[in-house]
Amino acid sequence: MKRPSSIIRLLIAVILLMIAVCVRHYSEPYDLRNFPISSLGGTRTMNGYPNASSAVRFIGGMMAGGTISLRYGSAYAAAGLPVAGAVRALSRLASAGFVLTALPHNIPSLWRIHGIGAGAVFVGFWAIAWLQLRCLVDRFGPLLHGALFTLMTLPLASYALLIALQSPQENAAQKLAVFGLVLTTLWVSREIEAEPEAVVSPSMECA
Repeated sequence: MKRPSSIIRLLIAVILLMIAVCVRHYSEPYDLRNFPISSLGGTRTMNGYPNASSAVRFIGGMMAGGTISLRYGSAYAAAGLPVAGAVRALSRLASAGFVLTALPHNIPSLWRIHGIGAGAVFVGFWAIAWLQLRCLVDRFGPLLHGALFTLMTLPLASYALLIALQSPQENAAQKLAVFGLVLTTLWVSREIEAEPEAVVSPSMECA
């Protein structure tokens, strides 16, 4: 069976590859700062050009992401790692989120469902990383633990706030939120597999 952290790396690689391919097939130059990632899956571009080629690839990538996310939760539980039940449940939430995110954001009847799906992906993996990070507090120490928590939380909270404020900066903040969560998830998912019984803080209920 694959190590769960290798499945996380596969998930991230697939999503990054999907983004790169969709950008290449996007029907106008893709503005990384001002266009949301979801625009790659729209039936039309941000400026109204038909965008079927990119949208089909976006759907495929999101469906693959949902499948891999589901697999991660199962592999994590099978490996007997800390907080396995919660991680498996949250991976299912994220998996469903990927499927809903595949829906085109620019169709009025679907945009809210699409947004709920994207939120489920962010919340699911943030919560997984948070739970795992709590179990590693003694291994990491307070400084590294606090730095990783800040890295995964501050950009995501800023992104959510900018969405609520309908700020034009929200799309730039989205990329920072993704970067922070990806980096933390990669780090923590690897460390949680290193002698899990030894690294889990005895003061935490992680099982």
